[in-house]
Amino acid sequence: MQYSPGDLDWQIYSPTSNSKGGRSAAVLRKSGKPIEITLADPTTEPLRSPFGASVYGESEETTRLNLDLNLNNDIEKWLRSADDYIVKQASRSSTTLFKKELSEEEVRKTYVPLVREKEGWAPKVRTKVNLNKVRVWSTERARREVPERLFKDCNLWPKVVVKSLWLMGTGAWGLSLECIDIMIAEDQPECPW
Repeated sequence: MQYSPGDLDWQIYSPTSNSKGGRSAAVLRKSGKPIEITLADPTTEPLRSPFGASVYGESEETTRLNLDLNLNNDIEKWLRSADDYIVKQASRSSTTLFKKELSEEEVRKTYVPLVREKEGWAPKVRTKVNLNKVRVWSTERARREVPERLFKDCNLWPKVVVKSLWLMGTGAWGLSLECIDIMIAEDQPECPW
């Protein structure tokens, strides 16, 4: 799937405080509609999750988990352009978001990018997945249950929504992406003998 800078017609709204001491702001298309991004579809190379869905300190009741996805070159390039775009938008709204006027460079220093890099690992994007809300699909386009391995060892074609822009008291900020649909093809383990 091709993405272009023209796809970036996003608007950041005024932040509100949350119960955890941080703040969040809605980010929607300028038309007021949610921003849905197809990270991979059945006509493109699937994405993979090296760890599956998990969260630090999870319990059996935890249903909203992190799902890190390895990126292919096309979506990595597009997400980097989205990172640049949101930093520029945030710097224009710095007094509303950060309660003081900041330069684009100052805003960028505290931004946690969508594309995450760590030496020895493929570039990734962190998404959230709510196990009670995500719609999971087979490659035959039929609804199915969340896989037992929580998306580990699967080919994944996810669709996400920009949930919000989060702002921490420490000054760190970024975008939260949540999976709304995931088509999967689970790897079949091979017999070792």
